[in-house]
Amino acid sequence: MTYHRLAVAPAARLHMLAQTAPLLRQAHTQQHIDTDDASTSKHATRRTPATADAARAAADAATQENASSPFSPFLDESGKLRAVSFSGAGWLLVYHLGVLDALRTLKLLGPSTVFAGASAGSLVACAAAGDLPTTALMDCYITMGEQCRRDKRWLRGKAGVYLNHALDMFVSDDLHLQLDGRALVAVTLLNNPRKPVLFDHFHSRTDLVEALTASCFVPLYLNGHLHTHFRQQRAIDGGIPRLIPSDPVRLAGAVNVCPFPRSVTACMGSTVHIGPHLQSRVKLGLSHSVLTAFKPPAESEAHILYQVGHASAVAFAQEALLPPRRQQRQHYQHQQHYKHQQHQPHQQQHEQHCAAAAEDASGHVLPLDHSQQRRQ
Repeated sequence: MTYHRLAVAPAARLHMLAQTAPLLRQAHTQQHIDTDDASTSKHATRRTPATADAARAAADAATQENASSPFSPFLDESGKLRAVSFSGAGWLLVYHLGVLDALRTLKLLGPSTVFAGASAGSLVACAAAGDLPTTALMDCYITMGEQCRRDKRWLRGKAGVYLNHALDMFVSDDLHLQLDGRALVAVTLLNNPRKPVLFDHFHSRTDLVEALTASCFVPLYLNGHLHTHFRQQRAIDGGIPRLIPSDPVRLAGAVNVCPFPRSVTACMGSTVHIGPHLQSRVKLGLSHSVLTAFKPPAESEAHILYQVGHASAVAFAQEALLPPRRQQRQHYQHQQHYKHQQHQPHQQQHEQHCAAAAEDASGHVLPLDHSQQRRQ
């Protein structure tokens, strides 16, 4: 490239420099971004400053969008939940089933709601995104729990048998297509065990089953092994590094659900929106919750945990969701009424204009017999 020197006055040079400096800085920044993107494609595991800045900017934009909502950060424009994130729970997933049933009964879930889950929460997230009935899931849970407690396989590191049986029952051949983009499964890959990876796209039914198995894989508990494999990488339970899945972009404005006491999630830096603390019927202690996560409860206790989850979701909805959604619907109705009032005068004027034009046209056009008489 050849550069030609321009013979211009000093004042003009300063003016040209002031005009071109922002363009040069933009081009220089774009060059660095392209270079960082190229290096990211070659080394996928390396996080470059450009990608970190882009992710941070997207997170800030999503946070500002949710914070700017005049009604509730949890609801979208249609009054449905933006996202629901289910924590790891083990055999306490029956609490998640109660929460899911309540949210469905209150009609707070829509086609755009995103579901995420870690460990046993990933099973409920996929069931929610796939519209699987909670009654069938509850029956399967009680049956599997009775067999596991009777055989005492949970003490011998063979609880994975019941997980595989449940996946064979409920994961259909096309379920991975229904979950595409709506269900996020947290899996901890051992090449970076500090942060789980959220997978939202699955190639086949087998790929989905392997993702759910990896997300629920507590070392030594399912099959006596320390880890499993997912997409040719070593993986373990998705709830070990972070009990509740989170993502500043895909899970912006998510409602976090956790059956453990708040002391457990507080030490992990997670905020719980739906938990046992919202109801006063049953108090779940820390030791009892941890024991129930590994040992399946009896049928009577399972129904109680289901009702506790249902009551917790209803209490949260009555306090934080239903009043804002009611205000949002009223605001939408007022907007539609205002638009109708604004449109009605224009429509009346248009109709009057058309009527006048038709009357004018009928007054000037001669009838057929008159025109024939004039030609004659």
